[in-house]
Amino acid sequence: MRIPWFFTLMLLSLGNFAGAQTDSLTPEQLVKILDNFENTYYQPLDRPALERAASGGLHNIPALLNDGLTRYYPPNDPLLNVDPRISHGIDFGPVTGNTALTNITGVARYSPAWRSGLHPGDLVQAVDGQDVTKLNATQLFSVLAVIPAQHPFQLTVSRKGVTQQVTLQREVVPAVVMRREGLPAGVAYVALPTLFHPDLSDELQRTLVSLVAARVNTVVLDLRDNSGGTLSTVANAADFFMERIDGDIVYLRSRDGGDKLYARASRSSKDFLGRVVILVNRYTASGAEVLASVLQHAGATVVGERTPGMGLVTVPIVIPNGARLLVPSALLVTQAGVIQGQGVTPNIQVVEPERSTDGREIRFEDDPFIQRALQELADQT
Repeated sequence: MRIPWFFTLMLLSLGNFAGAQTDSLTPEQLVKILDNFENTYYQPLDRPALERAASGGLHNIPALLNDGLTRYYPPNDPLLNVDPRISHGIDFGPVTGNTALTNITGVARYSPAWRSGLHPGDLVQAVDGQDVTKLNATQLFSVLAVIPAQHPFQLTVSRKGVTQQVTLQREVVPAVVMRREGLPAGVAYVALPTLFHPDLSDELQRTLVSLVAARVNTVVLDLRDNSGGTLSTVANAADFFMERIDGDIVYLRSRDGGDKLYARASRSSKDFLGRVVILVNRYTASGAEVLASVLQHAGATVVGERTPGMGLVTVPIVIPNGARLLVPSALLVTQAGVIQGQGVTPNIQVVEPERSTDGREIRFEDDPFIQRALQELADQT
């Protein structure tokens, strides 16, 4: 089914957006914004190159830096109301080595995108038949954000040179997925598909409290395919597992090398005191890496693949015309060290098998990560 005509206009406006020549800023305002950007960015910048890019519009800055994190959001952007990482379970980014192309960089488990069989690395070709190959990641996010929730749509992607079409429809990704069936007594599986979910802290705490009441003493925490989230949510999630002890959770390291404590664990009667085994893979990124690192340092066992090492925190710069620039401002540092470029090395290595193309949930008995985690728990008994 083709969605309403306003979607086509949205595509056209986004396509023309890249040709905008002005942000309706005075020279003084532009200088102030660039000063703020340069002082906020986590490492030194080439100021003349920054000024040349901005002279054609602030939207040119992300392509100049090509860091995958700096993003420009135009005034009245629909992403202020809908985040496709939560509504569809999908994340976009530039292709490494070719910023003119946009691919899928994250697919949250238990999301519409995951169930449809989309994979990280899929090149985005079209949305409901409309060519989107000239749109960047932020523009693609905006396209998905304006599609009404009641309208399914076709997403065309290319995977290893083969074109595929999948049907997607907006559906909020669950904050927490908990299962006990098929597991030994006293063991629960808890998946966190995305740390961007606004209700995650409350739902995770309720889940852990209910598990303790049910005499569950071991949690297998699944962070596979979790591309991160807000740092406050990461800190809250870590705190729930810190075993009634005080401890630093995460620091922010500025480009001058100074560390500033962002969050510290606090004692609580609701802390989970049992064993924790964490599942990670090559798509466990950013805030999810912080969570895995913090809990590994606190004694949890990490099972899976080494994570990619995406450890930067971003902050928004608000433009006078209502636009925003998202800027990576500091390195994320746990007690185990810097995340950026290092990642988290599992205690037990497991290589992920070939992914299913239809997104169906893998049974526990067929999941090598979970089976290796259960073996480790049995060995510890």
